[in-house]
Amino acid sequence: DMTVQELVQKVLRWIACGKAPLNSAQIAEIASVEIGDTQISAEAIATDEEILLSCSSLVRKNTNGDIEFSHFSVREFLMGIPDDPKVSPFTRYRIDLKLDNLKCAAECLQYLCLEDFATGCLYDSADYIERRKQHPFLSYASELWVDHAGYEICDAGLFNLMCSLFKPEKSLQFLSWCQEKSLPVLTQLGLDFDFEDESGTWVQLLKFASEYFSDVSRLHVAASIPLPGVVSWLVENGSDVNEQSRTVGTPLISAIGQIGIIRSPVSEGLPLTKVLNKDVRRLEHRLNTIEVLLRAGADPNIQGPDGTTALQEMLMLEPEFIESKQTFCETSLKIIQVLCKAGAICTKEVLEDYLSRALLHKFPNKSGPKFELLPDDKLHFQKGIAPLVDSMIGEINGFGQTEGHMSRPQLSDEAYGRVIREAAGLGEVEVLQKY
Repeated sequence: DMTVQELVQKVLRWIACGKAPLNSAQIAEIASVEIGDTQISAEAIATDEEILLSCSSLVRKNTNGDIEFSHFSVREFLMGIPDDPKVSPFTRYRIDLKLDNLKCAAECLQYLCLEDFATGCLYDSADYIERRKQHPFLSYASELWVDHAGYEICDAGLFNLMCSLFKPEKSLQFLSWCQEKSLPVLTQLGLDFDFEDESGTWVQLLKFASEYFSDVSRLHVAASIPLPGVVSWLVENGSDVNEQSRTVGTPLISAIGQIGIIRSPVSEGLPLTKVLNKDVRRLEHRLNTIEVLLRAGADPNIQGPDGTTALQEMLMLEPEFIESKQTFCETSLKIIQVLCKAGAICTKEVLEDYLSRALLHKFPNKSGPKFELLPDDKLHFQKGIAPLVDSMIGEINGFGQTEGHMSRPQLSDEAYGRVIREAAGLGEVEVLQKY
């Protein structure tokens, strides 16, 4: 039976690729959705019994109600099936993590665009709880479709579906998705809430999320994820690259790598904080997004609601990345350099603080000097400061490497002198000898 075979394929795919445990209700709902559907068909939703019977001994329902493989060897078996129907009769059930994750991302996007979610933001807690009960897969799809896309977020096959979600004017489905995806982000603030408590903190968060995403544009949201292809498409279709949001500032600031400045517009008043996205996998996409915005005319010197620019945000956050994976560090430094070349300016104090903290993160066991720059109130990177910053970045990345991997950068006499002084202050004899 082709219908049964398709159900089995989808169930096995979602168990193998799931970014979080999925219960039977969630799997049954997403398994009923086909690319091109406009709404969910209740008749197409499988029961627990149908799922377990169709998948036979391959899956089971655990004590938490989640559907999982009956044994770890099932995953290995599915991934090892030959990709040739002439060799194996089970080829249709083969798991290819890259391709199947793309299918999961596409199904999530199709699901989020359904007419069932043309409700927009819900302000009434009872309505919100009811929507969650009727659509158990909504929270998963809202939060994790980007994770399924992963490195392939720019895949051409996903582009049309992403454009359907980010329509020229905010669709009700877009607002529903934004509200749903914001709650996991806001819980990072350390605020616990109970969905059954209609007077608790979560009700405040619900209202805040609704107003928050009514204030930001589609370009802000696409930039913050980041989705460089969608950002480019939105710009081509007239989105303002310098549009100011009272909660997050410009799309460029949103693209720096944080969800934004969480400044609650509701009367109860929620904390002011910043939620940083440290996802290494998508940092290259973040760099591409920033480049798209700058080419389209984004002004790097527009200040956000807390008075900081995109470069200042990056300079204040970047040292946290120094101890992360090397590729993460290198790409984050590229972002700083791209902003500098676009004419970004910042205060002397912010730049000095950044350079000092960067060395401290790189060498936590050394006291390290405080960098002192020229006494100008503002420093323009295109007027002599860019080479100095580049040399300091080169110095930070160079310390601790063997002599064979060291190379002297091309510096001005003044910048070269500073490198020597700071190396001496850290007691790096090998660096001094090399330079």
